[in-house]
Amino acid sequence: MEIEFVKNRSLLTCLREALHLEKSNFSIFFKKTWIAALVFSLFYAAAIVLRTPNMALAQWGLKNIMISFVIQTIAYAGVYIVFLTLLATIFKLLTKQKPVRVYVRTFIIFILKDILFILCLVGLVIGFASIRSMLVKSEISTQLVICAFYIILGLVIMMVIFLPFIYVIGKYILDEKAKLIHVFGNIGVGLRHFGLLFGATFIVCILLIIISALLYLPQTILTIAQSKSQLGAFEGDPLGTPAYFNALYYATAAITAFLSCALTLYLVITTAYLYGSIAAQEIERKQITVYEKD
Repeated sequence: MEIEFVKNRSLLTCLREALHLEKSNFSIFFKKTWIAALVFSLFYAAAIVLRTPNMALAQWGLKNIMISFVIQTIAYAGVYIVFLTLLATIFKLLTKQKPVRVYVRTFIIFILKDILFILCLVGLVIGFASIRSMLVKSEISTQLVICAFYIILGLVIMMVIFLPFIYVIGKYILDEKAKLIHVFGNIGVGLRHFGLLFGATFIVCILLIIISALLYLPQTILTIAQSKSQLGAFEGDPLGTPAYFNALYYATAAITAFLSCALTLYLVITTAYLYGSIAAQEIERKQITVYEKD
């Protein structure tokens, strides 16, 4: 698939061309990614079922603690590993690099991002707990204002750190010359183009919220029904769901996850276009700098 990503494009152009690329080559993407998408959907559905209240599963888990732990670990780890595999498979279709190189780089950069995210989240939680402990004797209104300010500040910090990772991910995976040691330097490049990345994220998030609200509606309804029924069963009430409900719930979650992979495909392609636009702007900026020095 011959695509010129490194080209100066506007925000809307990146989003529009990403959608056009997905639509015009959907059959190719589907043929190359459906297996990874299917496996991911099966693991996702299993994880959802395990996380939803279920008296029979809970009783079985208490009797088979180690087996239950192993099954849950496999399910949750499977969701993460297979999802990264799906991302790598999509990125592989966008570049002529060797498949192994793309897969390795995808796993490395996303694991690094997730580790950094967890560290930042833990730091913010510890900071929040410390602030709350110092405000114990303060008035409720003061506590609420300061806590709200801290939460907003935490969200801004997380956004400033992780929005540039859109560029970092595209750079590290799609640019053969990119090195892991330059990741934090590339975050700085992403910060220079924060407006482009923020605008794209804002628009895409609105679209995803609207589409996901419709796509996940059946699963949400079944989740509510399952939760109410099973929580009632824990209190001694009879189950209000038919015998086939668990199978229906699993199948619905799996189908929903499989269909949502089309959204993942769009996000990956958009990431590639945003990276290409920023890379082109950086090349132009360096050329202008050299010209001005001469």
